[in-house]
Amino acid sequence: MSLPDSFADRSRAHPYQDAAVRRLRDLEYAGVFHEQGLGKTKIGLAIALHWLRESAVDVVLIVTKKMIVPTWLQEVRKHTELVAVQLGPRLASAAMSLTGPGRFFVTNYEQLPKLEDLLRRWLEARGVGVILDESHAIKNPDRGVSIILHRLRSQFVRRLIMTGTPAANRPYDMWNQIRFLDGGATFGMDYDTARRKLDLPKTEVESAGYARRLEQLNAGLALFTSRETKASAGLDLPPKYVHTWSAHLEPRQALLYADYAAEARVLVTQSDFLSFDDTTPLLKRIGRLLECASNPSALDQSYGEQPGKDSVLLEVLAREVHGDKAILWTSYRANAERLRTVVGSNRSVVVHGGIGASSRLRRLERFSRASSGPQLLIATPASCKEGLTLTQATHVVYYDRSLSLDDYEQSQDRIHRISQTRSCHVHRIIALDTVDEWVETLLDVKKAAAAVAQGDQAAGAEAVDWMSHRQIFLQMLGQGGTSS
Repeated sequence: MSLPDSFADRSRAHPYQDAAVRRLRDLEYAGVFHEQGLGKTKIGLAIALHWLRESAVDVVLIVTKKMIVPTWLQEVRKHTELVAVQLGPRLASAAMSLTGPGRFFVTNYEQLPKLEDLLRRWLEARGVGVILDESHAIKNPDRGVSIILHRLRSQFVRRLIMTGTPAANRPYDMWNQIRFLDGGATFGMDYDTARRKLDLPKTEVESAGYARRLEQLNAGLALFTSRETKASAGLDLPPKYVHTWSAHLEPRQALLYADYAAEARVLVTQSDFLSFDDTTPLLKRIGRLLECASNPSALDQSYGEQPGKDSVLLEVLAREVHGDKAILWTSYRANAERLRTVVGSNRSVVVHGGIGASSRLRRLERFSRASSGPQLLIATPASCKEGLTLTQATHVVYYDRSLSLDDYEQSQDRIHRISQTRSCHVHRIIALDTVDEWVETLLDVKKAAAAVAQGDQAAGAEAVDWMSHRQIFLQMLGQGGTSS
C-alpha cells in the first residue's frame, strides 16, 4: 500500500538538502555524510518518506544513539504527519509495536542484542528500510552491534547510513560502515588491509602516495554518498572563530608530568613508535600525560593544588564569554565535577556518562532555556557530542582534548549549525611543552586525511606533512613539562 500524498515532508528544505534527496532516494543503499549541523535528519526523513510513497519499503527502522532517540521521535512528528514508535527493551511490547500500523520505528544501538531475533522475524515478514544514524557507531567491525547489523544487513531492502564524521578518527573507520551498505565491494579489501593502507603513514615511503590512495577511495564512495560542508552547502551561517590560549603547568603538576613523560619515553624507545595509536601500553601512558596536563588529581590522590589551566579558564570566561552561554568540554568525569566548583556551581550544570539519561536530558533542557537556564554547560564529549542542537550557546571552551577527531569535530558543532544566528567562538586551552601541543598537530593531520577521503578537498589542494605528528610527539617526550 502506497503512502498518501498528505504524508509528504511538510517543512521547507535547503537546496543542498533537496539535491541530496533527489540523488540518493532511489538507490538500494546510500550514505549521507554532510558535516555536523547541516540537517542530516531532515534528509534522512525525506528519503524514507520517498521509500514509503513509492512502496519500496513497508516500514522504516531508525537506529541511533540512546541520547538521540527523543530527537528522532520529535523530528518525525515535526517533518511529517506520522508518529514514530520507540522500540524499548521489553520484547513483548516491541513485538506488539512491530505488528501494529506504525511506519517509523526508532531504537538505539544498545537495544539491538535484545531485539535481534525479533527483528529477524520482522524482516522476513515486512519490507524494511533502515537508517543508521551516527553510523560511525559501527566503525569497529568487532563490536557486538556491528556484528548484529551485518547479520541482518541483507534482509533490509533499503539501507541508509548518516554521519557527519564518516572518517571519525582515521579513514579506515569508513570500512565497516560502507560494508554495511555494499557488502565490501567499494573497498575491495579486508579490514586489516584497509587499516594498513589507510592509516596515517608511518614511513616516508607510505607518506608519498597516501593522499592519492584517499582520493581513489573517495571516487568510489561518491557514487552512492552525499557530502556537504558548511562552506560547500552555501549556508549563510555566522562566522566561527578559533582561539588558542596557552597555559603553564603548576610546579608540582610539572613534576608529575615529567615522571609520566619519562615512562612513555622508555616505551617509545622499546617499540620504535611505529603504531602508537594501537599499542595499548603506550596509549595508556599517553592517556596519563593527557590527564596530568589537565588535572593530575585522578592519577595522584595526594595532589591538591590548582592545575595550571584553571586560571586561564577563568580568564577566558571573564574576558571572552562574559554573560553569554558556553559549553566547557573536558574528557574526564571527575574533572567535569571539579570544574563546576572552579567556575561556580550556581552558574553551571554538569553532564557526563556517569549521569543517567533522563537526568542528562533534564540538565540539557535547563541549560537550553534562553534566559533562566545556567550560563555554562560542563560536559564530556562522550555524553553529548552528537545529535544535539545547543545554539543558545555561542562559545565552546576545551579545557582538554582527547586524541579523537570525532570528539573534537562533533562537540564544537553543537553550537555552529543551522538555527545559529550569532558568531561562534572555539577556545582551546593548551598546556605548553606538553602532550597538548602534539594533540593539536595530530588532530590537524587526522582532519586533513578525513578531508581528502571524504572529498572535502583534493589531494593536491594543500600540502600536508603526514609525518609531522610523529616528529612533534618525539620532541614532546624529550621536553617534558615546564612550570611557570
